[in-house]
Amino acid sequence: MKNKIQNHFVSFDKTFYLQKEGEFQNDFLFKQATMELGLSPIFDYQMSFLKNQEKYYIFLTHIKNLNKNSFSYPQPLIFQALFYEKFIEQENFAVLVFDENFTFLCFYKKGKLNGVKNIPQFSLKDILEKNESQRKDLFSQILFEQGRVFELFKYNQSEILISFCDAFGFGEFLSQKTLKTHIKLENLIPENALENLSIFSHKYLDSNANFIKKEKSQMKFYIKSLISFLAFYLATLFFLTLSSYPQYKQNINTKQSNENLTNELLELDLKTKLLNEELEKLNATFKENSMTLQKNEEFLQNLSQNFYPDKNRILILVEMIEILNQNSIKISFLGLENKELKLIFNDKENLDKALNFFENQTRFKILQKDESNYHLILGYDNG
Repeated sequence: MKNKIQNHFVSFDKTFYLQKEGEFQNDFLFKQATMELGLSPIFDYQMSFLKNQEKYYIFLTHIKNLNKNSFSYPQPLIFQALFYEKFIEQENFAVLVFDENFTFLCFYKKGKLNGVKNIPQFSLKDILEKNESQRKDLFSQILFEQGRVFELFKYNQSEILISFCDAFGFGEFLSQKTLKTHIKLENLIPENALENLSIFSHKYLDSNANFIKKEKSQMKFYIKSLISFLAFYLATLFFLTLSSYPQYKQNINTKQSNENLTNELLELDLKTKLLNEELEKLNATFKENSMTLQKNEEFLQNLSQNFYPDKNRILILVEMIEILNQNSIKISFLGLENKELKLIFNDKENLDKALNFFENQTRFKILQKDESNYHLILGYDNG
């Protein structure tokens, strides 16, 4: 077969093949197939597929392999016509096609394609390079060992093997070893067998199997594909523009976290004032009871010590939170005790930012740091 691109079929070596199961819209199936096969740009390829129940037998080819005729089918699909045109009686059969540079095997059940197998290193050129003994060894390997041809025959319940361009007699070898019927395609259709089969197939294959798409449908798909491509491109450009978004989001979260902490401290200050007012009321009540005066006074004194608001402490905490916000420093704990501020940071990055800032400060001095646990203790000038 010197001419690999015939008028109405595309040679197997000019196609990409895969099989999928499920239910798909044609456009989605095309996108999935081109993506899985790594074909790009997708506008340069056309798809043909045969659906048998929920199985899809999918073929793609480059548009340069197509002509201007009204139909063109992938090579494995045209052999269905052997059964439909009554060249053979067996509905379960296999077809083995040899070529100078490739060989493939197809299985058919009830006349329809049921699987395709590429057989590497078994082309006419590969077989020609071997002597008679080596050829028999190669035939055995293909039939019974790594090729698994005989196993596939049994699995697909194939009743007959039809070979094409079988120059070295593999079909006869298979027939002798397995007792399967073998016939050459050239004996069934003496002239232009592949081209005639592709023309016969036009009666039995639908538009989905045809690589040549109608212009209206084709343009509609191209427009959809172009819109999808532009949408993807713009989305990609948008996300690239916002490549710093994670850092931006982190800064927003840090600021929000610190603002929440400020609000909590202010709310605590308000609650402390309210508690102080309640303490004053309790103090007046307790004084009226002389029997428990001393105990109640001690209780009030302890409560007053714990809850009496220290405005300077609150101002120090608020000032510290403003510094953290301004420098986008995120903390998980802030405490003030005995004129020492204790800070615990979320990670080393925030601890390092704080160390760099406070090393040059006069208001706050670094008293102690624990880099392994992200702790920092600061002293401060009360002014």
